[in-house]
This record gives sequence, structure tokens and C-alpha cells, in this order.
Amino acid sequence: MNTLSHRYQETLQQLRECYDTHAEKFSSTRKKHRPEFERIAQKIENNTWWTIHNKDQITKSPNHQHTILELWCGDGRLYSYLKDHGISIGSYTGVDISEQLLLKAEQHSPSTKKTQRILDDMLHYLESCPSESVDSIICVASFQHIPDRITRDRVLRQIYRVLRYGWSLISIDRSRSRRMLQTHRKAILKSGRRFL
Repeated sequence: MNTLSHRYQETLQQLRECYDTHAEKFSSTRKKHRPEFERIAQKIENNTWWTIHNKDQITKSPNHQHTILELWCGDGRLYSYLKDHGISIGSYTGVDISEQLLLKAEQHSPSTKKTQRILDDMLHYLESCPSESVDSIICVASFQHIPDRITRDRVLRQIYRVLRYGWSLISIDRSRSRRMLQTHRKAILKSGRRFL
């Protein structure tokens, strides 16, 4: 296991302090479910688990219970949405760096035998996971907080290792949304000119 980059360590510390300090306000401003949650739920519901018995025999397993890992789960809005909409989940693990946001998540949807919430950063947690142990890894507004390419590459390699063959990474990063691009168009164009 390699050490974390200085920039990533700094960013984690700043984010942890910010979200722990402002967890109440952050959570209170996020009462509505994100519009993307419906697409995530559909993706999870439409995935089919195939059992490979040998090279000649493959069968569909419609009753497979999905294992979901949400990286930087925040106050638990996605899990609440999935639960409220009856999405079949075998097990759910939410990982976040903010203890206060995890406490908020626990208030919104208390843990059960099928759920757990872990206080950790995404890279460290992924490195501790067994290979091919998760059906779906979900990242909502997570990658935008990884400050350097090397760490993003490490995270993606770990995600690839941890996902079961044929399953999915679902990533929604608002930092590249149309609304964000429209709102910050001038600043983006200005910063982009430095590279031209």
C-alpha cells in the first residue's frame, strides 16, 4: 500500500473539518433527493446476476441480493432513497470521512443487519476490501474532492479490483454538470485559456 499524497491528505483533513463542523447545515439543505437517484435505482434494479457454473453452463440468478458500496455517502440520502423506493439490497456499506455526517445518516436511516457505515477515506477503505466483493460502487459528488490525478487513478484501480466481474461503478460528479458549466462559464473559460 502506497502512502497518500500530501495534497490528498490535506484535502481530507479540510473536508473532514468542514463537514464535521457544518454537518447539521449541510444535511438540512439537502432534504430533496437528487434527480439522479432514480437512474441509480433503475441501474441497480436492472442489473442481473449471472452464475457461471463452468464454461458451458451460465444461469440467471434473479434473486441475487445486490451488495452496494457508496463512497463518501454523506448524510445517507441515497440509501434512504433506495430504501424508500423498495430497491432490493442485500447489503449496503456507506463510507465517509465525516463522523458527524455518518451520525446524520444513522438518524435518517438507522443501520440494520444489512447496512453499515464506516468512518474512513475512500482509498484506504477500498484498499482493505477483498477483490471482486461488491456488485455496485456508487460515488455521488465524490471524485471532485480528489485533488490529484495519481490519487484518482489509484482510487479507480481499487474500484476495478473490488467490483465483481460485469457489475458497475455509478459515478455522479456535479462538478461537470451542465448547470455548473453554465454558472461558472466565464471562470472555466478563463482558466482554460492558460492551457491553450
